[in-house]
Amino acid sequence: MVEVLYEKVLHEIKQGNIIDRQKKLTQKSLYSYIQEAFGVDEARHAVMEQRVDTMLAQDIYLRVEIMEAKLTGGPPADTEPEQQVLPNAFVIVYLQEKPREHHRTATVPSTHNPTWNQQFPVAVKQDTKETLIIEVFNGTNNPNKFMRALRIARKYVLSLFNPVASHAKMIGRASIPLESITSTGLISWYNLAKKKKPEPQGTIKVKFFFTSRLEKATAKQEYEQMLRCILEYELRSSSVARYWWAGKLTSEGEAILQQYTKCANLTATEQTLIAWFVYTQVHLTYPLSISLLESVLDKLCAGYDVALTTDDERERFWEGARRILPSCLSIVVKMRKRLAGDKDIVKTVSSVLQLLAKADQLATRKGANLFSDATVRTLKQMSLNCTKHSTMKDATVLAVQLGARTWFEAALSSAIEGSQSNEDKLRSLIKFVQLLQADLLRAKTYYDSVFKSVMDIDYSREICIQHEARIVSHLRPIVQTICNGFKKLTLRMDQLERRTEMESLDMSSTLFELYLILKLFIQQTDTVVQCAHNPYIIEFHQWFRGGIVYYLDMFAIKTILRVVTVLEEDDLRTGTSKDHPKCSSSTGEILEIVAQMKIFWDQLAWPDKDEMKKFLKRSIGDICSCCVVYADRLLAKVKAMEGSTVGAAGGLNSTQLATLERSLTVLSNVSILIERVARLPQELGYSQPRTSGGSTGPDEATVEKPRKTSLEQLMADEMLPIDGLTSWRDKCVRYITDHVTQTTRGLVIACGEVGLNGGSPNGNGSTVSGGLFSSKPQSSPVENVERLRHWIVQSAALLRERLTEADLHAVERDLWTALESTMDEIIRKLLEKKDSLATFQRLRDCFEQITHHYFRTLSETIACSKIAERLETFSCTTAELIQRYYLERYRQQEQLEEAENGLLTVRCWFQPDGLQLKVLRAEQLCLPKDYKHSCDSYVKISVLPPDRFGAPIPELKTKTKSKNLSPNYNESFTLKINPVQHSLKDTLLMLNVKVSELLGLSQKHIGEGFLRLDAIPVVGDASEAHEIAPVTIPLSLPYTIASYSVTALENRNHDKMASQFLKKLKQKMGIAPYTMSTLSL
Repeated sequence: MVEVLYEKVLHEIKQGNIIDRQKKLTQKSLYSYIQEAFGVDEARHAVMEQRVDTMLAQDIYLRVEIMEAKLTGGPPADTEPEQQVLPNAFVIVYLQEKPREHHRTATVPSTHNPTWNQQFPVAVKQDTKETLIIEVFNGTNNPNKFMRALRIARKYVLSLFNPVASHAKMIGRASIPLESITSTGLISWYNLAKKKKPEPQGTIKVKFFFTSRLEKATAKQEYEQMLRCILEYELRSSSVARYWWAGKLTSEGEAILQQYTKCANLTATEQTLIAWFVYTQVHLTYPLSISLLESVLDKLCAGYDVALTTDDERERFWEGARRILPSCLSIVVKMRKRLAGDKDIVKTVSSVLQLLAKADQLATRKGANLFSDATVRTLKQMSLNCTKHSTMKDATVLAVQLGARTWFEAALSSAIEGSQSNEDKLRSLIKFVQLLQADLLRAKTYYDSVFKSVMDIDYSREICIQHEARIVSHLRPIVQTICNGFKKLTLRMDQLERRTEMESLDMSSTLFELYLILKLFIQQTDTVVQCAHNPYIIEFHQWFRGGIVYYLDMFAIKTILRVVTVLEEDDLRTGTSKDHPKCSSSTGEILEIVAQMKIFWDQLAWPDKDEMKKFLKRSIGDICSCCVVYADRLLAKVKAMEGSTVGAAGGLNSTQLATLERSLTVLSNVSILIERVARLPQELGYSQPRTSGGSTGPDEATVEKPRKTSLEQLMADEMLPIDGLTSWRDKCVRYITDHVTQTTRGLVIACGEVGLNGGSPNGNGSTVSGGLFSSKPQSSPVENVERLRHWIVQSAALLRERLTEADLHAVERDLWTALESTMDEIIRKLLEKKDSLATFQRLRDCFEQITHHYFRTLSETIACSKIAERLETFSCTTAELIQRYYLERYRQQEQLEEAENGLLTVRCWFQPDGLQLKVLRAEQLCLPKDYKHSCDSYVKISVLPPDRFGAPIPELKTKTKSKNLSPNYNESFTLKINPVQHSLKDTLLMLNVKVSELLGLSQKHIGEGFLRLDAIPVVGDASEAHEIAPVTIPLSLPYTIASYSVTALENRNHDKMASQFLKKLKQKMGIAPYTMSTLSL
């Protein structure tokens, strides 16, 4: 049969029916092509070529191909373009002897140059004398309905005798004698003539060639054989990839097949059916494009009843469908071998599903069974357990499951291949689970929609179920073996050199990463399987129980090692950590560790709450232990750096300030750690509700006990060493207090130029026992004061900025206690030395500086202290001390509830010419106990202090009133004090009532009273004086000398003014005899 086909193709080539110069189809190239396609050598080709040349045609067909035409007829040239009507041309072909057997082309609308390229067979005999008629008609409708009706009637009558179109107007015709057509064919242009028209109406191009007569059944068989030969040859010669060929042949093969279909008069449906037979057979040995098969099947499904007319054709059709079924399911199984992002594989899978769905629908509609015994056996060889009663959906689901299982096992084997250590195995498993995640993502992105829409299959759900089952069966034993093989790890503080060894054993991060990625995978599958997880994979966290304990061991060891390392590099300065500017770098590292631990537990989300509490207790306890170790070492480092210039900026007190800054940084570090650790249990969700064992009474039920925080609960359970960290903070505050106190005390003692505790600032001994100035050279008082001032300003600013209110209060409280005792001791020493006024003044200034910058939380305590008053007093001059004494007397007078020695009534006011004073009377004068004479009294008037009014103001006194305890003086005096001077601060008017004896040679003090000058009213004119009310002053005498002013005056025995004042004071008190001193009291 192949030789017969070869001869027929060879005949068509020799006739020139296949040759096309434009497509480069020459006789030589076609000969070469068919020789290779049909497997004919040169010798055999020559024999068959000779046979074709001598072959006589019995019943032959004339093939008439109407190619194109050029029409000249039409409306006049002056017709408007919108009024021109272009012809709708079509052609009718028939033999003049057989007018009833005609063929008609399609209508080409609105053109003068129509192209048809349509071919018709015309049955003729050899050496015929017949004539072929070709007529061209215009199918344009006549716009006039009446004329159109007449034309139709006329044409109908004529059509009974002539084969012309009854509804069209002829353009022209051509008559061609068949004897003019050579046996090799002919291509020529012919004029179109018309009656009553001498000029041609156009030309038409026609192609003629002869072919042999073929039976339809034989033609189908030959075409099928020819298509198979050509297809197999082109697949072999082109080396096209599997599943890639999509129905495109070479130009030679395409031309040969087209020519044969023309000769055999095969319809498009018949060609499609034959292609299905050939493609499904060839697909077994060389897989074709699934899209091609799907498109062929789609055409056959649409015309099934028309295309498949015999039982044999229908059986062959279903056999082809069964034949490609395993191949299609194999694509579903193996589709992971190509990337899902490749559009071709996605398109292929979609075509496979479409093909399977259409075949299944057609089989259901036509009552065919796609799962024959042979098909079922083939599928079982592929591990697809289908039966004769399986549906296409069942088979596709089995293919999806098989593909997931096969890929899983192959990927896992490849992942762990060559893994020697447990660490390598864990990393391989991590990569493998990531592959599963990627597979699930590809399923959702590329395949879910097509599987759901075409086959109603939840693709992602099916592969999730398969992956989860394989994880349980393959991954669980590996993870459990590794986790159960971990041993308890311990590291003592004297074994820190083993840090490298411990780090080499660390698999905790890898194990945790595997846990997280498994957890993420299950979360991804939640939306797919919808709570239909594998029951064993839900408890996957139990596989890692031993690994979590191991992780906690490694976390504690790594934290200790990290703490030791970062503390060695820490210079105890704040601001070195960008994320934690208020602490030093080592604390920032610990906070990062705590943050990592919180992230770990948040991500772990251990489902078993009871186990989670145990893990949290252990983890928080480890963190607290590490913080306590860190705090102990931090304190030791601060003490070791005491006196060091590291971090000091230079200048005054740089070493002391650097130590203070470091200690404040340490306090800030531990405060931040305590605050962070205190929040940690709550942040981690740790809670342990307390429930009493027995029943509670009504009273107990109504009493609401204070609720403990999570950290307090942990401390109550004795699980955390946090109390050590809290006590260490108190130690740090104590250290800061001691440092500030000792430094301030030493500087104050240096300013006072005294030696305490056996030392002397002027000698080589220590000024403060254990202080900071033992080896420093002597400094001048001015330098000492400047050092103290600089220290106070800088240290106070640091303390206020860096300490909390409670800590600042504690530091200031202890500092005040030390400062108060130090000042008492210094004052006592200075008084013993009878030191100069300048020393007290310097000490007073220092104290003012200290209280100005420090002790803002002790304002009430400072206000109640006598240190400032004492220093102020001892810093005054003799005159100032005497004035301070009189001010004290005035305050005592203000506090008197009743007069002790009588009353004195006066009227006084300021007017422009001075102070006007009128002494009115005295009442109930009380004489001294040792005075035995009559009461001869007078009033002595003086202004205090006398040196504040410019020119000296003379002392004034009234006349003596004899023998009267309630004398009336009624004397007026004018003191030259202007209105400006009367408002001077702390100026007094003293009225001293005395009695004289022995003719005025001896005086006794009855009492004294005081008026503040700024309290005396001012009048603009003397006429207003009568409005001034009298003032009654209680008279009293000093009853004690327990006054800071008197003490200071007593300390100045070298000062004549002080000595005379003290003598007169004692005389007032009746302690010393009156000596007629000129010093005015």
